[in-house]
Amino acid sequence: MATSALKAQEFWFFVVCLLLGGLAELSFFHAPVGVSYLLFITGFYLVFFVRYRSFTFRQRRMGLLMMVVILILASNYFFYDVLVFNLLNAVAIPVLVLAHLVLITKPSYIRWDRPFFLIRMIVTVFGSFVYNTGFMKRLYNRMFKQVDNKNSDVVKKVMLGLLIGLPLLSVIVGLLMQADEAFGNLLSVFPHWLNGLEMNEAMARTILALVIGFLFFGVLQILPREETKTLPEWKKGEKYDGIVSLTVLILLNVVYALFTAVQFSYFFGGELYGGMSYSEYARRGFFELVIVSLVNLTVLVIMLSINRPEGRKVDRTLRGMYSLLIVFSGILLVSAFQRLMLYEAEYGYTMARVLPHVFMVFLLVIFIYTGIRVWIDHLSLLHFYLLTALVFYAGLNAVNVEAWIVDRNLDRFEETGKLDVRYLSSLGYTGIDGLLDVYEQHPDMDSLQSILIEDRKNYTVTDEWEDSWQSFNITKYEVTKRLENWHP
Repeated sequence: MATSALKAQEFWFFVVCLLLGGLAELSFFHAPVGVSYLLFITGFYLVFFVRYRSFTFRQRRMGLLMMVVILILASNYFFYDVLVFNLLNAVAIPVLVLAHLVLITKPSYIRWDRPFFLIRMIVTVFGSFVYNTGFMKRLYNRMFKQVDNKNSDVVKKVMLGLLIGLPLLSVIVGLLMQADEAFGNLLSVFPHWLNGLEMNEAMARTILALVIGFLFFGVLQILPREETKTLPEWKKGEKYDGIVSLTVLILLNVVYALFTAVQFSYFFGGELYGGMSYSEYARRGFFELVIVSLVNLTVLVIMLSINRPEGRKVDRTLRGMYSLLIVFSGILLVSAFQRLMLYEAEYGYTMARVLPHVFMVFLLVIFIYTGIRVWIDHLSLLHFYLLTALVFYAGLNAVNVEAWIVDRNLDRFEETGKLDVRYLSSLGYTGIDGLLDVYEQHPDMDSLQSILIEDRKNYTVTDEWEDSWQSFNITKYEVTKRLENWHP
């Protein structure tokens, strides 16, 4: 491809990708991200599907699911204002988009639940740079096809000099204008856009948009290439008769049986050991129980992968021990879940307490499926684990977790009279919305009015950076209007 002639269709698609790079720069580098993420994702996929309008996509069902997940994650910036998901999605969305493009354009034998799929994603990114290098050579040859070799070398060197010199010159001019007022006044006769600092910023933004556009162009151009190399053979490792694993499982299950007996003797029975309060008990051992559950899951996955006992008796015993370990792991999760619920009842709901709850539900689903896999050999564990993780994470983004936390804290406030006003205020617009609800019912609550006055000052007076169209967010807009109309 690097030696072939430049086609008009390829050139115009290159221009479109540069414009798409400009849209990315405008969406992500001018203001805090809000509706701009959803607009960019829409524009990106519009370009992609127009480019491949006659292409037969592969693995469509999984591809459709991934696209829905990507749109949900991008919409989170528009509908909600949850900082933790905004940070996570800044990494998750680009990775998922690349995975989605590779999934639906590459041959079906490149399985998304195999390690080679990650290699193919990396190769796609680096392959785009190779493609762009060949494209620029062909573009240069097309532009200077009438120039002889000697003059061509001169043009190349001049262009390289301009490429290095112009950014350097813009920086130097800006510094000299700051260092000498007379020199700055001399250059002030030029149009305002030549001001040193503004020119530096414009130059940097232009270069950034070009780099992003080049990356998009290279990736989108090499996606439909058929794989010429065969996939590496993933040889199955040596299988064992399961005697060692059976010994380990028996030891683990004996310990867990003892632990479960102790749990049922007082905690599940409604009494606590040593006169501890529920809050003291809840603080002890929560993370340890979750870690033990993860260790058990790891042990199960490894053993299910390496054990192929020949004898029927050993096989059935081993499967029974697997199942028993899964049951005990479920009891550990239930114990950890109840500990955290007790802690929340005592101290309230926070993001750091709710997300572990969701993670434990995820683990419970994983264990249930693993229990089914114990008795049905042909099921794929990794396939289900990845798919479930994707659905769970998308579900967390689809619902407003912070709003749920605020509602639970308000319900607890009505029952107990306890409310961490400072924590709700720290949740940003969602928390402030809940505090305004509390103020309508309890205007004389201690410190609530002063906190809301402080929040109104911080959240309604915004600068141009925060008030641009890129940052528009529904929750932010509604709560800001409510704060502006609030009168203590």
